[in-house]
Amino acid sequence: MLKRNIQSTGGSSFLITLPKDWVIRNRFKSQSALNVYQTNNNFLVVTGENTQKVKTIVIYVDEIPDKHLKREIISYFVSGYDEIILKSKSFFNANKRRYVREVSYILVGFDVFEDEANIIRLKEVSLNNTSSDLYINKVMKIIISMFDDLIKVLETNDMDLAEDIVLRDDEVDRINLYIMRKCLKDISNFGIDLPMYLPLQKIYFYEHVSIRLERIADHIIKMVSSVLQISHVSKFTFSVDEEKKISETKWYLKLCQNMLLTNNKDLAYKILDTHDAAGENKFVNRKIINKQSINITIDERIRRINSYVVNIAEEMMNIFPSFTS
Repeated sequence: MLKRNIQSTGGSSFLITLPKDWVIRNRFKSQSALNVYQTNNNFLVVTGENTQKVKTIVIYVDEIPDKHLKREIISYFVSGYDEIILKSKSFFNANKRRYVREVSYILVGFDVFEDEANIIRLKEVSLNNTSSDLYINKVMKIIISMFDDLIKVLETNDMDLAEDIVLRDDEVDRINLYIMRKCLKDISNFGIDLPMYLPLQKIYFYEHVSIRLERIADHIIKMVSSVLQISHVSKFTFSVDEEKKISETKWYLKLCQNMLLTNNKDLAYKILDTHDAAGENKFVNRKIINKQSINITIDERIRRINSYVVNIAEEMMNIFPSFTS
């Protein structure tokens, strides 16, 4: 760490000198323009207008199994690469092209810029500066609509609606990947010599929340899948207590949405206090003997969804000081 003394220009301005090796390494000169940011904790971050470089990776696909290619691309997307170049010594087979095409649909802000026999270039086409909290709110709206429609499916056995819920999960997955990418890029934008300060805590918070919301959506989908599997062979019903538990979970989700939208710790306390008061889970109908029953399956999913909402509320309490500083 270097120390600099503030000097007065004699007027209303103050100045400090910049480290010479930093200026030379970044190829700055007299009159070069710099960006100066002030953080919530009164740190100053200085960057040059020409310091941001396009982050590119070249992937040679010939040695990568077709089924692994999609995951390989996603990993570099989440890690913050702006350009992903795929190369083959000969040509892309049909399976590899299909996997690349499928993954390009789920990478928010990316598009295929070059598509030839032995090279495919994926590139970020839009620098989306929308904040993570807005994407979190969007995911919450999707999840609540999925759960509302799940209740309708349980009541009406509407298989078309059930299949539509499954399709909505794809959008949750897309946004989760984008939030993870954005969080990692935001973290990498801070100088490695700077101390940890509160905005970084918010970045980690949104990343953790996004992961938990994606898990909630997955459990909704697993409940829908259970309905689809048995709908053609049996009709299922729920007791009054079971219906009450499902309604409570809907309440949990909406309270969680409001908490995230308003950064309200009182709502976090309300979730935690309600969970603590609930005690033993009495949702399972004890008369059920068949352990594969739809009731047993949904009971477990409901319990896990509630647990994820409680986790988010706990993290809100841990991070709350950073939202008020």
